[in-house]
Amino acid sequence: VNDVIYVDGWGIRKLIYFRVFNRWGQLLFETNDINIGWDGMFNGVPQNMETYVYQVSADTYIGEGKPVLKTGTFKLLK
Repeated sequence: VNDVIYVDGWGIRKLIYFRVFNRWGQLLFETNDINIGWDGMFNGVPQNMETYVYQVSADTYIGEGKPVLKTGTFKLLK
């Protein structure tokens, strides 16, 4: 059901970046296209079941010109 993780939310005008890091801080994925998400792969290799960190920066319709920055974690399950 959830094979790809995307940025989603109300009021996003433009995605500045969506990044996914592993626990060592290695950048595994980055995009500025809201329609592209991370499928759990890095260099063609499926990543391990563990916790990953995401960062999202986006311009919003209510942000008064300041980008919104969100960070968090999620677990990759197989």
